[in-house]
Amino acid sequence: YTLRLYNELAALVRTETGLTGTSYTWTTEAADSGLGIPGGGVNNTLTDTGLEWTSNVGHRVQIPDHNLINTAAAGYTTKTIEMLFTTGADVNTLQVLWDQGGSGNGMNLYLNNGLLYGGCWSDGASPSFSVFVSAAVAANTEYHVGWVLDQPGNSVRLVLDGAEVGSQGLGGANKLVTHTAANAIGRVRQDTRFHSGGFIGDAYALTTGAVVQYCRHWSVARSAAQLAADRDVRLDGTATGLVAQWALDDGAGTTAVDDINGINGTLAGNSSPPAWWERPAYRLNDSLRFELESLRDGLT
Repeated sequence: YTLRLYNELAALVRTETGLTGTSYTWTTEAADSGLGIPGGGVNNTLTDTGLEWTSNVGHRVQIPDHNLINTAAAGYTTKTIEMLFTTGADVNTLQVLWDQGGSGNGMNLYLNNGLLYGGCWSDGASPSFSVFVSAAVAANTEYHVGWVLDQPGNSVRLVLDGAEVGSQGLGGANKLVTHTAANAIGRVRQDTRFHSGGFIGDAYALTTGAVVQYCRHWSVARSAAQLAADRDVRLDGTATGLVAQWALDDGAGTTAVDDINGINGTLAGNSSPPAWWERPAYRLNDSLRFELESLRDGLT
């Protein structure tokens, strides 16, 4: 026999063959192939769950001010904002993935005109700086991004899918100065700055169909190799410099739990919050399912 397994996009992901008269155990094969039941599957709870923006009317995950993220009196010299997300059909409208701080000091990640931007600015630094790095992105596509502040290396770096795609110097600036006004996933929380200028207010939520699978915040400058190595791994508190991990796999309610330091987020929106999301699992295509069912009495 030949068994071919396809994913939801009809792409072949595994082929199994056996000789006539050999034993075949559905449950074993299902476990080995990532299939829990015919037509179902087993998902990675970190990468295959998240939040979907079903409207851009104020949807966000509001993250409270915290000294590990934005309010430490000494400011910050190293940081990494890491996120796994999937774009919706619209990557041209200005829409924010991550926002912290305000118009004077802060960091963000956002989409605009087919580009993913990382922004970092600090009017209170010595000298002040305002830098933005961008890379092209496509609609309806999954991306893993790391936005890295590395003051000792005098740079910010944008890492996309395991490769550094751009960097900018900091002009010798000493730090990112402490900044309040809370933080948010999926929208401006309260004031920010874009490559085109500052913005005052709350707006620019992700557009309909966008999904954020997880978000992590680090107190260290992660390398492209380090980010790639941990892309699909749910980390614990032993990971050096990991400040927060919003796995976004809670599945119900309005709390986005932080696994590391309990900096829990709250789902919010003017009409309703983002919706809990789960990726369709691997499944058998219809013709193969029919063939297996017809042979089932001869299988063990």
